[in-house]
Amino acid sequence: MEHTSEKPAQIKSGYFGDPAVTYGYRFERLGDVFVERIIWAELPAPRCLAGAIVADTGYVWYRFWLLPEGQVVERYFTAGGAPIGTQIDLCAPIAWDEAGCSALDLLLDIWIDAGGRVTVHNEDRFEKAVVWGALSAVQADLAEAHLRELTAAIARGRFPPPLVRNWQLDLSRIAAASADSITRAVAPGE
Repeated sequence: MEHTSEKPAQIKSGYFGDPAVTYGYRFERLGDVFVERIIWAELPAPRCLAGAIVADTGYVWYRFWLLPEGQVVERYFTAGGAPIGTQIDLCAPIAWDEAGCSALDLLLDIWIDAGGRVTVHNEDRFEKAVVWGALSAVQADLAEAHLRELTAAIARGRFPPPLVRNWQLDLSRIAAASADSITRAVAPGE
């Protein structure tokens, strides 16, 4: 068997990939939840997840750092505000301080599409990481336990919590963030 596993990455607040293709970043604390928002600028090609386009020009992502649950959840919306789906990144406990939040990605993801269908993704990557030692036995057990707990909670309607599940876009705020970004990009003398 060829060794092709990858090491788990850190999920970090403020990092969504190439900053040249995002704008409108916001980060705020709502009780014991940290919420981030980005808006995608023009991309060379749309980005897909679980067969759905989740990033294209004007699409909006929210990342919820759920401190009590120790989970990272992302909600994706079209430029027109329609929900696309929710991704739950199974992760090690969240660390947070004045610099932001981070958590080790345990590679397994749960996808909930806009219609409520639940699927698990990245099982092959997870299995390879376990076999090749990129994930420890403790991390693998944690991921598998989280997977069982979260899928059961999703089936009972208890996860994601209402704040995440009921989150909607305020298109006027998105439009204001877009206009602000355009104004800054063309400001004279900078």
